[in-house]
Amino acid sequence: MPDKENKKEKQKNNDVYYLDTKIGKIEYTDESIYNFVEGLYGFKDHKKFIIWGGEQYRPFKLLISVDDPDLFFPLINPKILMPDYNPNIKDVQDWEFMCTIVTIGKSRDDVTVNMRAPVLFSKKDKWGKQIILTDSNYLIRHKIVNPIKSNGV
Repeated sequence: MPDKENKKEKQKNNDVYYLDTKIGKIEYTDESIYNFVEGLYGFKDHKKFIIWGGEQYRPFKLLISVDDPDLFFPLINPKILMPDYNPNIKDVQDWEFMCTIVTIGKSRDDVTVNMRAPVLFSKKDKWGKQIILTDSNYLIRHKIVNPIKSNGV
């Protein structure tokens, strides 16, 4: 198994870098890196991420660790799933957009979104921060796809 250092190509070409990920080679620039000072919950040691997503993945994007390209999280805009999603965010200022992390289970019916821990981003200042909504009724495992109920037909 290749070590993590080989996953990030050292070659620099006009400030473009390449990550060798499970889904292929991804290019990025220094300007596309979001710094997570506190990391993500459960991944405190991972501080630098890029957001990547091609048209074939819409409406999803991937949050990919620059230091460990095999670590990535599917993201979605929570308003796509819940248009009235409006969490009470008190302690974070100057964020510009929000995503939620998607968890993909073993079946199509087991795809959920953590609506209780959104990830906030600032494009201008290039930071990201995951927060926990403590006074919220939003679910940790909000289903994206409702199970198809068999009616015996």
